[in-house]
Amino acid sequence: MSGIHREFVWFNDITSSLRHPMTTIIGNHDFLSNGSLVFENMFGPLNFSFDYNNCHFVFFDDIILEKNMEDPDFEWLHRALETDETITHVFLISHIPPWSDPFSIGNRYLFYKILEDQKVTLSIHGHTHSFFNGNRADCEVPFLVSGDATDREIIILEVQQDTVLVNRKSF
Repeated sequence: MSGIHREFVWFNDITSSLRHPMTTIIGNHDFLSNGSLVFENMFGPLNFSFDYNNCHFVFFDDIILEKNMEDPDFEWLHRALETDETITHVFLISHIPPWSDPFSIGNRYLFYKILEDQKVTLSIHGHTHSFFNGNRADCEVPFLVSGDATDREIIILEVQQDTVLVNRKSF
């Protein structure tokens, strides 16, 4: 919540017992205090991508307000989403959905255009604290927005050759 070191340590302690790999994306509260420096030190770069099982995953820092910026690094995003014929699905993961308040109308439409041009399979976000899965009227790419911890659920993506199934599991 405050971007302070002990919060990152608590998170790391809680998640260290997971039996599966975990990859994180920075959120807007993580930028408070010296949070972005702590995040990079503990988890790595703010923008990165990797390929796994013919899928391309792009983790994009789209924080604007807390960084006192007008635009995320859309040039990096466009380049990072480029793939070759071996890739079946492209997933974008960023904290803030492009229709949220921090995004200007111009940023929203540029974000949508990049996703559509690069044929993103699914754009995955958090931030709004409410679940959403589907298309927006102004974008061809489907979106998935996770809820928050009070929902007491996890979202499991089942990636198939020609589709991605979204399953919500309560706990």
